[in-house]
Amino acid sequence: MRKSIALALILLAAFSLAATDLIIPEAGDSDYMLLEGDERFIVDDTVFYKRAFDGSLLAERYSEGITLLTLDGTTQVIVFLNATREEIDLALSSLKWGTEKPVIVCAGSELTYEDVKQLKAVSVWVSDRLLNATDLALLRRDGVNVTQEAAGSILQFTEDGVRIIRGNMHHNEGLYVTCPVCCTVIYIP
Repeated sequence: MRKSIALALILLAAFSLAATDLIIPEAGDSDYMLLEGDERFIVDDTVFYKRAFDGSLLAERYSEGITLLTLDGTTQVIVFLNATREEIDLALSSLKWGTEKPVIVCAGSELTYEDVKQLKAVSVWVSDRLLNATDLALLRRDGVNVTQEAAGSILQFTEDGVRIIRGNMHHNEGLYVTCPVCCTVIYIP
């Protein structure tokens, strides 16, 4: 009996520490991958409204280049992957009313300062140039954290927030991670 209770507590702790990883796509990619533990979920043109990872992830496709990911029923991530200006204009109203303080991941899309402001995003992660210098400055003035990351970097979503994993974990060069508290980049050999 004690072993069963101990095992249940260990499993509960493991599930509460679970993280969902999003591999930042490159402009021009047609799909991107999410990871949770050993499971993989590819968001491509076959995904319209689909649950994954035992129901902890909901992927809703708004258009060919816009997907809303809801993680654990709380964290919302809007992925703009090669979204045209027309797609963004058509989906913006629905996204604005259907999200609350989302995280935005952008690759090869025509987002503007006004788009990000209307969505009330808390942070924006881009794999290419997002905005002109004025729009970028305005977003930072408004308190929106805008970070440019290389395609292939991993955004890890946990109950504590979002952190970035850079580098190759299995290479002799080591691993680069960003502290989720102070945003300092740390090299781990």
